[in-house]
Amino acid sequence: MANDKQPKWKPGVTLRTGIAAHKIALEFREAIEGRLSEGLIDGLGADLGVLRGTTSGVPSARASKKSLTKKQDESAAAGARLVIALRTSVREKLSEDEPAKQAFGVGERFDENVVSSVLGALKTIKDAAEKDTTRSRKGGILPKDLAKLEARITGLGGDDDVQEVSKVTSMEATAARNDAQKRVQAAVGEISVAGGVEFEDDEKVAKRFRKLIPKSSRKGGDGAKTKKEGEGK
Repeated sequence: MANDKQPKWKPGVTLRTGIAAHKIALEFREAIEGRLSEGLIDGLGADLGVLRGTTSGVPSARASKKSLTKKQDESAAAGARLVIALRTSVREKLSEDEPAKQAFGVGERFDENVVSSVLGALKTIKDAAEKDTTRSRKGGILPKDLAKLEARITGLGGDDDVQEVSKVTSMEATAARNDAQKRVQAAVGEISVAGGVEFEDDEKVAKRFRKLIPKSSRKGGDGAKTKKEGEGK
């Protein structure tokens, strides 16, 4: 079970089931521990701690990701506005200078909604302005505009880096949660079976162990019919 690609139960179900299994395992530890993998009960307790942390962190992580995306979109929009304004200035003031307009990216398409595209357009203007300051000044690009360019490039690049780090962090958190879930699920399965065997002559206790497994995951059993199921047949 622990090697499955994805957990079989949802995080909340796994956590609740794991807590119940850990509680009953501690209650009957002396009786069932010999039937379990070494260190399973204590390991389950540790994994429940991991699962609590990663499960409770999901809503805040989603909110943080949404906030980062919004900030990145706003930065991209600001960068796009500056590109359009400066290109318009160059086009109007250097209308007869085709090489200059080409150097500043006038007429080139860029996607205002894509960070890399906006960054590329900003850097094209910045590089052209730094390469030929005289032509840049004639095109209406002032030193304060260059400062804006630098700030927008730095800000947008930083937002993109943070977004990528956030994606990696989110993926790592998901992987950690999935691993913990699979270990908890495996432990619950072991505890359920161990209790069912150990207390096979005590139906009340054995039933508590069997009921640890969520209904959606329970198998059909060993094929034996109960008295009620078999009567009259």
